[in-house]
Amino acid sequence: MVAEAVATAVLVPVELLGGFVVGNVADRRGLVLGPAPEIVGVVLLASCCLLAVCVPLSVICWVGLYNLKAWSRWLYLAVTAFMSLFGMAVGVIDFSIQWGLIVALEQVAGMLSGALLAMAFWSPAADRFSLR
Repeated sequence: MVAEAVATAVLVPVELLGGFVVGNVADRRGLVLGPAPEIVGVVLLASCCLLAVCVPLSVICWVGLYNLKAWSRWLYLAVTAFMSLFGMAVGVIDFSIQWGLIVALEQVAGMLSGALLAMAFWSPAADRFSLR
């Protein structure tokens, strides 16, 4: 859980900085890498809302999972599914070049989320969630 929190905390600033640097290089060379300017505001607003809602919910889920609360695994499943669907929806709208570090951190965060969900639902420890 700590590694996922660190990956999330590092991923957002690195992605913002990476997008800024890549965008500046592309602008200087006359390339258009992003979506239409009208869509950028909508995607940015939706991303900020997602960050403001889902990150605190994820922290609440991690605390609940650590304390073996029954509600926490279902809430974590819902938050993870929503964030994954949002990422796929934005991926359809926004085409951008990403750094290898960003992609690697996203994959690590995804694997850690999957491991947490697998442990919460299908491991021998899953029985402890229903006892509380």
